[in-house]
Amino acid sequence: MNIETLENRLCELERLVFGCNKPVRKSTFECEKNLVDQLYELYSAMSVAEKRSVSSKLLSRINEIQKYIDPNFMEDDILLTKSKIEIILAQKDRIQNIGNDLENISKLRDCLNHPAFGEISTLKKKFEDLRMVHNDQYAISEKLIADTQALLNTYHNLIRDTSKLFIYWNLRVSETTTSMSPPCDS
Repeated sequence: MNIETLENRLCELERLVFGCNKPVRKSTFECEKNLVDQLYELYSAMSVAEKRSVSSKLLSRINEIQKYIDPNFMEDDILLTKSKIEIILAQKDRIQNIGNDLENISKLRDCLNHPAFGEISTLKKKFEDLRMVHNDQYAISEKLIADTQALLNTYHNLIRDTSKLFIYWNLRVSETTTSMSPPCDS
């Protein structure tokens, strides 16, 4: 392609982009003069910027920044194919478990998409009511268990005291009968 073709294409592109309000093009001499001035201004601005610590750190890492800005950065083959295969094989069991879990979830999809689960808010309210009833019944049952335990302790003490009393009476009766019985002559 020659320069005229490029200039025609550039003019057509400017017409499409800018329409009627396209900027006035300067002559090539003015552009070259402007270009030299712009390069000088850029160089002087760079020398001033290099004196600042933040700018100097940034400029020292410009290659790294350009690498991260590159759209193909993630496509670089940093790892060898063999290393990638080893990593995948090392994670084989984990990958299979994840695959099995995903299959189980897909099997449960019909169950989870059932219309009964569609009205979760009403089910949640009913569940909340049931939970409140359960909490009330739990409190009542704890009180009943405590009362029953107290009654059993009272019953145990009563039976123990009654048994002691029967033993005491039995001993008294035995003593009384032995003291009342006539002595045996042998």
